[in-house]
Amino acid sequence: MKTLPEPKTLRDKVFALMLRSRLIPVFSSTDTAINRKVLKGVQLSGCPIFEFTYRRENGEAAFVDLLEYAAAHAPDVTIGTGTIKRVEHAQRFRELGA
Repeated sequence: MKTLPEPKTLRDKVFALMLRSRLIPVFSSTDTAINRKVLKGVQLSGCPIFEFTYRRENGEAAFVDLLEYAAAHAPDVTIGTGTIKRVEHAQRFRELGA
């Protein structure tokens, strides 16, 4: 496989992770304990990237909890969001750390 240049932006970093892993686990639950377990499983599998989908009303709170958990317990996994259908939601999740 062709070697890619070192990413210069966060967007480039995420894209490089996507290419490297060739797999993006996608998950969302209203139960923060389940979200944490799934993220830990992703980390233990060696996958460096995880997508939290915005499908539920408490999506923002669950996402913030997951980011805080990841910072302490899975810092090697990059977390993003998906299934966002409105610009204002995308902006909000970006503000939250996606």
